[in-house]
Amino acid sequence: MDDPSLTKLFPTSFEALESLPPKIRGNVYLLNNEIREFTDSTEPIASVVCTQDGKEFSFSSFARCNKAIAIEALDSAYSAYDKGRGEWPRMSMTSRAKKMSAFLEDFKKLKDTMVALLMWDICKSRKDAADEVDRTVGKFGGQFFYIEDK
Repeated sequence: MDDPSLTKLFPTSFEALESLPPKIRGNVYLLNNEIREFTDSTEPIASVVCTQDGKEFSFSSFARCNKAIAIEALDSAYSAYDKGRGEWPRMSMTSRAKKMSAFLEDFKKLKDTMVALLMWDICKSRKDAADEVDRTVGKFGGQFFYIEDK
């Protein structure tokens, strides 16, 4: 950074900050109802926030899945659907809505984490990030409650 007035807006080090975003394990994925760990190549996810000397902060990574995992995931989805005879496609709309509502309740517990990640990933203010999470929960939650009431 060449402009001293801009440079001083950035932290001198990440250790000097009040709080850092939670570290997220980006090398795990869900397949066949089990959480698996990806052991091959991962790509770091760096925050747009950097130190005055340009050092990036990596708060997560994502798996660079390979063809074998992609094929296994496709086969798993195909098998679970079972030409429309799988558990999920045969489940009533109300039962699906209840399962999605349970997922949403678990998601709500992660609000602070989601807010922090939005702040560090795309520089949203705390208020804007919290509003975005609340909007998302509200939109999806309203649809499930509507279905469950019918």
